[in-house]
Amino acid sequence: DIDEVEDEPLQDAARVKRMPFIWRSIAAILLLSICAFLYHYYSAYSYKNSLTPTITVTKTPSRSKSEIYLTDGSVVTLNSETVLKYPSAFTGPTREVYLSGEAFFNVAKDHTHPFIVHAGKMNIRVLGTAFNVKSYSNDKNIETTLIRGAIEVTLSDRPSDRIILKPNEKL
Repeated sequence: DIDEVEDEPLQDAARVKRMPFIWRSIAAILLLSICAFLYHYYSAYSYKNSLTPTITVTKTPSRSKSEIYLTDGSVVTLNSETVLKYPSAFTGPTREVYLSGEAFFNVAKDHTHPFIVHAGKMNIRVLGTAFNVKSYSNDKNIETTLIRGAIEVTLSDRPSDRIILKPNEKL
């Protein structure tokens, strides 16, 4: 009985050796194909995710101000109880941020990538300028004041109307 137990692994090894060479080749090719597919799939997936910038949310507490330096060189000063949402890096044809509260924007010039601030029902488009936006969620009015440069304002309820502001004008 002991001899039979010791012979079992030897019999299994003999069966593997007897398996035709072609079947072992097919199994190896299938295994390599599956590994290559999985490598390609996961490397493409991680590359696609690395292209998508993460959204950063900055909240300024009550009775304080904060200054944000964006990757394009723009500087945003947030007033009390303000929330600014912006990408970790600007990619694509526009530079877009979302504001709830009050902020002063000193936008870096880039004529090929307009800077757009979404503030409530107001969208402000600029190329390089300095302006203030006030858009608190509990405030009925939204306003923007231009300090330097030019801005184009559109309202979500009247998207075809474009309002151009010049320095020292307020909307």
